[in-house]
Amino acid sequence: FNILEGTLDLGQNLHSPYLSTGTLIRNARLQLTAEPFAVGTVERLENFVADPSFEIAGSALADWIQSTSLGPGATGTTVRVTSTAKYGTAALQLTLGTDTGTDNYVQRYQYVTSLSGSYNLVLSSWFRLTGAFVRYLVRFEVINASGTLLSATESTSTVTGTAFQQLTITRTSTATMGTLAIVFRLQTVGGGTASGTALVDGIFLGTGTASTTAW
Repeated sequence: FNILEGTLDLGQNLHSPYLSTGTLIRNARLQLTAEPFAVGTVERLENFVADPSFEIAGSALADWIQSTSLGPGATGTTVRVTSTAKYGTAALQLTLGTDTGTDNYVQRYQYVTSLSGSYNLVLSSWFRLTGAFVRYLVRFEVINASGTLLSATESTSTVTGTAFQQLTITRTSTATMGTLAIVFRLQTVGGGTASGTALVDGIFLGTGTASTTAW
């Protein structure tokens, strides 16, 4: 902070003999008046995700696109819920039921077109997974102007429970990366009849190599 003015009050014992043997001035008081803004290198934390915690109620999930790949007779839904959340009052709920296939899914995703240049990107979300033969998946997809998938980076978890957990992935973007899609998916793993739910909240996409613990 830039200091504008200051006063130093040495107190009543300024001429006390003990001051001749040291630099400690007892009962002294220093008062500084400073500008209200700090100086130095500007630090910025920017989340590139629209509606990252699903708090927008009037047009719920308008920023998120739904897609599914389900087996015969299977069910799958994606909805905004307010019964349980990691942050705020809402979360995304992904649900699968009676699917006996492998790698079938329900998902929501979002295109991020405001990124350009070369830097590290980190993507994370909080999730709570319940059910059987299902897993939660977070995924980067890089798509060119023609809609062709150029590359993908993903991370998955099959850990179930009642507490929210954080899943994070990182990647290095390039100047020619094209459009970035971020995907959040509930997926079958095979081996039995899949049925389960994933609650998703607190999504963060930003530059760097480590995610925030809260947003």
